[in-house]
Amino acid sequence: MFKNRVRTAALAGAVAVATGISGLAVPAFAEDNVVAQTQGEGFNEADNSAAEEVKAIDNTEAALLKATGATKDYIDGHAQLDQIIDEVLQDAEDGIDPSEEATYGDFKKQGEVATQELAKARKNVQDARAAVKFAKQKDDAADAAWKNVDNKKAELNAAQSAAAAAISAKVDAVNVEGRKGGLADLQAPSPASVKEIKAALKTYEDAYDHAGERDADQAENNFIPRSYLAPLEDLIATTKAQLKKVEDAQAAVEQATAAAKDATRESQKSDVLVRQALLDRARAQVHVLRLYEARFTVLTRVIELRESDADRNITIDGKDITLRQAYWNVLPTLNKNTTDYAQSLSNTEKNLLDGWNGDLDNFDGAKEDGEAKAFDAMRTATKTNAYANSFSAVEWEEALKLVLNKDNEVTKQIAAELEAAEKEQEEDATEAPETSETPETPADNEQTENPNKDPKDKSSKLSPLGIAGIVLGVLGAVAAIFPFLGKQLNLQLPQLPQLPKLPF
Repeated sequence: MFKNRVRTAALAGAVAVATGISGLAVPAFAEDNVVAQTQGEGFNEADNSAAEEVKAIDNTEAALLKATGATKDYIDGHAQLDQIIDEVLQDAEDGIDPSEEATYGDFKKQGEVATQELAKARKNVQDARAAVKFAKQKDDAADAAWKNVDNKKAELNAAQSAAAAAISAKVDAVNVEGRKGGLADLQAPSPASVKEIKAALKTYEDAYDHAGERDADQAENNFIPRSYLAPLEDLIATTKAQLKKVEDAQAAVEQATAAAKDATRESQKSDVLVRQALLDRARAQVHVLRLYEARFTVLTRVIELRESDADRNITIDGKDITLRQAYWNVLPTLNKNTTDYAQSLSNTEKNLLDGWNGDLDNFDGAKEDGEAKAFDAMRTATKTNAYANSFSAVEWEEALKLVLNKDNEVTKQIAAELEAAEKEQEEDATEAPETSETPETPADNEQTENPNKDPKDKSSKLSPLGIAGIVLGVLGAVAAIFPFLGKQLNLQLPQLPQLPKLPF
């Protein structure tokens, strides 16, 4: 961000001083031009350069498309200077003011709009990131659910294999004894599925039921050996136990499959690829709007510096030029990069959005191809582009930063000059004026009345010190006469009190 949003205390004080000191010129339009102090070594939220964590939020593709589409409309309508002027003219009231100051105000307003649009674009990026995160979580949840199904199927297969082995061994033991009585061999379940185990178990239970019949022993080659029932009972118990394990494993598969289908249906409500494409669109728009804001900053500063005391000579690349000219020289670089970035944005639109129906290969499980693979490729491309963008802006950013640094030096110089002027003025105000002679104090018996003064004028009255002197004189005279009058008139007069000492 190259637009200073907080005026430094030094500059504020300098401007305040400048307004009270004659003979010192100040810019006609007081505008912040000091590079803003940013957090995190130059990374800040305002221009989307700061890393920022987001929560997964289901910002729909339609909402993101509308928001980024509005930003695209602004970018397309402000790509060229004549487009900006046309908009200013459309907004102007009757009686257009063609002055430089009015032009400055128009461009300043457009710069503020660019800053607002950049803020919207940054929000679009964060909203798209949250949307991608949401859709990716849904896809990951579906992926994890289907992987769980795979795991449960593997557990079912293991349970079936274990059941087949355990039941087969018991069947062999029963058949060894059954052959002694001429009995038919029992069969082990194959495969050892729930259905097959249940069918085999019925044959085992039928054989056990037959052994309990009255006529079970039919002939020499058709009877129940004494050693037959014990292994048969063991077979039935083992089969039931293995059937329970296989049933539980089968139920786990069915439960996992139902959960995976629910997760997949949730993932079908969002498309991570479309959202990622909209994220790339929003990110590209941010980089374009950074240039837009910088361009307006330069344009307003060029107008502001006209006949300003701040338009001083500076040295760039060994050449002495004015600060205003230095700003003007940056514009071609900004315009070139604006064109390049706009073309990059157009390519993003073409490659990621054109022809998309918003419903690509929906997530259909843990496949190596399809949406999961496409997203990984897109994510890699996005990160690669982010690395490239970190360096592609160096040309115009540093070209502008060079001038901004010079402007900052000039601003500090002016502030120092104004502070020195203020200090000098204060010293002049506090210095006492010199006098050649001290006027003589009139004698006590001299009358200093002004005949033209109003007798009621309080300024003609004696001061309190003079009044005190008169009183003291009268009292002294009375004190001197009292003893004499007492002797002449043969009177006993009271003793006068002793006067207190006055503090002067």
